Amino acid sequence: MKKTFYTTLLLLAIVVIGQALSGPPKKVLVLPPDQGELNLPEVAFDYSPDIPQHINDFILGWGANNGTLNSIDDQIATLGRVLFYDNRLSDDNSLSCASCHQQAFAFSDDKVFSEGIDGILTTRNTMPLNDLGWQIGQSFFWDFRSASLNDAVLQPILATHELGKQMPDLINKLEAADEYRTLFENAFGDDEITQQRITHSLASFINSMVSFESRYDQHLAGSIELTESESLGMDLFNGNCGFCHVTPHLGVTDPFGFFPGGNNGLDSVFTDLGMGGWTGDDFLNGVFRAPSLRNTAVTAPYMHDGRFETLEDVIDFYSDEVIPNEGSVFNWIFGEDFTGYGFSDGEKIDLLAFLKTLTDQNLLDNEKWSNPWTGTVTSLDDFVLKGINVYPNPTEDHLVIELNNSERITYNINILDAQGRLVQSFETNEQQLNIARGSLPAGVYELQATTGALQKTFKIIYQ
Repeated sequence: MKKTFYTTLLLLAIVVIGQALSGPPKKVLVLPPDQGELNLPEVAFDYSPDIPQHINDFILGWGANNGTLNSIDDQIATLGRVLFYDNRLSDDNSLSCASCHQQAFAFSDDKVFSEGIDGILTTRNTMPLNDLGWQIGQSFFWDFRSASLNDAVLQPILATHELGKQMPDLINKLEAADEYRTLFENAFGDDEITQQRITHSLASFINSMVSFESRYDQHLAGSIELTESESLGMDLFNGNCGFCHVTPHLGVTDPFGFFPGGNNGLDSVFTDLGMGGWTGDDFLNGVFRAPSLRNTAVTAPYMHDGRFETLEDVIDFYSDEVIPNEGSVFNWIFGEDFTGYGFSDGEKIDLLAFLKTLTDQNLLDNEKWSNPWTGTVTSLDDFVLKGINVYPNPTEDHLVIELNNSERITYNINILDAQGRLVQSFETNEQQLNIARGSLPAGVYELQATTGALQKTFKIIYQ
């Protein structure tokens, strides 16, 4: 008996020493085989969007979409939704696609860089996933390296420092889960699980993530008028930013379909070569995609390296801080001495007002894009508190939190800064809580509302 005990201790010691010599240990989160309870509606959600005329005109004019939005199968997208939120897509069952692509942030992250299964940070900021199905061209990632969404969804799964899962292992894991037999049969007519079916399902779900209900869209559809400041900001944007962020998609995602590369004047020396890194073409060094700015108010921080904390920072950069270099788009258009548009303070306010009209709350709240699993945690929104509203946001001096709290339950409210440090903490059992900003500097913060196992997070901006 003693011999067995000491032998076990020796084996454990060898494992610990081996891990220490091989680098930082992976996070280990062992989930039950069935991942928790799967809650899906009896009738699948409708994932084929109702495309407004102003969007359809753009799609037809630019050759965008290529039928993608019109061919989304509800059962295939449902399977994609389940996979998107399933921790089993990662090697150690600790992360899912939704861990870095969170609905509350237009399926981006609120961090400069995101953390993979081994604790190593990504080298680029997490991009939002909304409105990929009708973008100009079919190039993906910051550096355009992927030519299809099916390929793009596969790369993070296989990447060692992201989800780190080999496809044969993932297929075996899903085959052992009873719920996937039914889901694959509903989607494809039989329960065979293949790489192509996994990526097609994920791509279908992501393609369905459209934002057609913002104030901007309502204005283009003729149902509302923008304020004077928002309208002036839209004119400024279209006249100065529209060649890279084309109305109404507000992005250019195919550099060769519109202009032949060109960087945006962020740097003169590139530590990240962008498109030049994988093409080997020095002309494309520092070239990154101009993503759609739809929902941009909730996707901070900004740029491929997350260097700007707020939209105000971004506007200031394009106004006064552009760095001339021979590969810059601005050099080609305005000349080698261009350092920015020189916006006045009033114009900056108008531009910011316009950018805030691009947020579509339906995208951020709609259940059909939410986590269908219970009993697992893939992101801060997995156990979602319902009926909570935070306003005004952005704000200058205070926040009002309306709580769905007729039963006078105790809520804990925490505010964290961009580095994840707790800066304010409150406890309340009231229906409404008013929070004074105090001495907090301008920037992006995270507000966490928690009661029991339920939690809801908000990105808040103090101006």
